[in-house]
Amino acid sequence: MTKLFSIFAFICLMAFASSASAQSENGLVGQAKAAYQQQCGNGYNGPIDGEVSVVSACFVDGFITEVLLTRRLNCQQVDCDAVRLAPLARVTFGCDGSIISVECIAVFN
Repeated sequence: MTKLFSIFAFICLMAFASSASAQSENGLVGQAKAAYQQQCGNGYNGPIDGEVSVVSACFVDGFITEVLLTRRLNCQQVDCDAVRLAPLARVTFGCDGSIISVECIAVFN
């Protein structure tokens, strides 16, 4: 019974995490793009996509969240699922939604 309760609690936590992530995803991606432009200097200036993922749950409230920024592809004649580009940056948000770190991965001169 304890094992069943643990599994149920884990599933509930993951469902809550994905729901919270989906609700604030657009805001986090926008903040991550702004932080990338500010921190990475001569960065990529074209269209950027962001993929939000929850790293961990915080003790009291919120989640530690990571946004991986990549260049947006024009997929009219190519299957975008088959193409993978190197990420531009990784932006990490803390429990309260503030930016903890900006890691510039691809550098453009």
